[in-house]
Amino acid sequence: MPLRVLHLSDIHFSTKPDDEQIVHTDVRDQLLHDLRDELLPRVGKIDTVLIAGDIGFSGKRDEYEKAAVWLEQVTSICGCKRTDVLTVPGNHDVDRQRILPVTKMLHRRLRTCSLPEAMHELVEVAESKDSALTDKLTDYHAFASSYGCRFKSPSRPHWNRLFSMSDDCKLNILGLTTVQVCDAEDEKGALLLGKHQYVFDREPCIEQLVVMHHPLEWLKDQRDAHLYLSSRARVLIFGHEHFQQITRIENANHEDSLVISSGAVTPEHATAPYIYRYNVLQFSLDQSEGEPCLAVTVFPRVWVLERTRFDADSARLGGRESTTFMLRCPQFKLPVNRTPSEVSISTDSTNGDPDMDARDSEPFARLSYLFWRYLGWQERLKVLVQADVLPKAPQAPLPQTVEHLALDRARKEGKLGQLWKLTMQFVPEAQREPNPFTERKD
Repeated sequence: MPLRVLHLSDIHFSTKPDDEQIVHTDVRDQLLHDLRDELLPRVGKIDTVLIAGDIGFSGKRDEYEKAAVWLEQVTSICGCKRTDVLTVPGNHDVDRQRILPVTKMLHRRLRTCSLPEAMHELVEVAESKDSALTDKLTDYHAFASSYGCRFKSPSRPHWNRLFSMSDDCKLNILGLTTVQVCDAEDEKGALLLGKHQYVFDREPCIEQLVVMHHPLEWLKDQRDAHLYLSSRARVLIFGHEHFQQITRIENANHEDSLVISSGAVTPEHATAPYIYRYNVLQFSLDQSEGEPCLAVTVFPRVWVLERTRFDADSARLGGRESTTFMLRCPQFKLPVNRTPSEVSISTDSTNGDPDMDARDSEPFARLSYLFWRYLGWQERLKVLVQADVLPKAPQAPLPQTVEHLALDRARKEGKLGQLWKLTMQFVPEAQREPNPFTERKD
């Protein structure tokens, strides 16, 4: 069962009233036309949309409102649910106006101190009640939460989603955050990823696809991150540099991996080689040569200046519209020797939450989408207070986790029907849906 992914990066939605935005809006419209009329009739239905960062331009809510409207068009054309979007933050998803002087000092300290000190202090700050490293992503976080791409916690700012390649073999998409110390002073070799993100377990019959905005050379901890990611991830996807390159490499253990440097959907200045680009990626299990391989087929699309539209990047591929890479997958050969409750990553049936009943997963994803998509923070708080699901804890959790804890509590206490009803008050009438929880019988 192939998995088809619409791969986007560096879209840079902006509300600035300048002439460049006229062009960017047209390019995004032409991408929709290209998807519907040219690409999808040949490749088939898309299962999910993957964005490698820089959805916005300055990390503002109005930018994500524009992005959400466009992505609803994208998912409709692709034939997937509007919640089938995966995203990681980029440097343009940071709201620099939210970065206080003391936070800039913290960023500077983490960039300039020794690597062991930086790793220790990064965890120390993230696990404290100080939200300095995450406040700058407030509006991005609300946008990402509508698609279930919430951080596991402030100290573990990543998410994962599992997809089936066969009855036994799965592909786990793992989204990492590279912008924890990001601000106007970014430079190569200074950003931090952290061990809580790049250290993840090998699981039998599961191969890993890792997506993050900045390439490894932008990281202060690039050496250690490279050791783990190059040996444990079968596919690595980066954004940021607006230059598309796809490279198959072999690590020290003679294992294959594929590195995809994303082109940009709409870079700030579209001059060669930074022209508008996007891809469709298809992943499938192939055992024709006697050992399991992950077949990765890339359909690169590029903007043709003379025609002001997208087309297949056949010049790059020697006249072809796609190319396929066969990656040997040692994890697919391992027997499943643990029960689901012992596996440390989530299952695809529960949308990233191992505690969620499979019956709740789809309605809960829709509720989360409407809750984060249409409600401002004051409206969200009002709804959570009325539903009486705010977290009961001896100490107040970090602001960005309160609402997630409340949604989890509503689910565990059987209050999702009430929460749905309260949320619908703030959803535009045309977007309201029947309550999927009221008729449920346990």
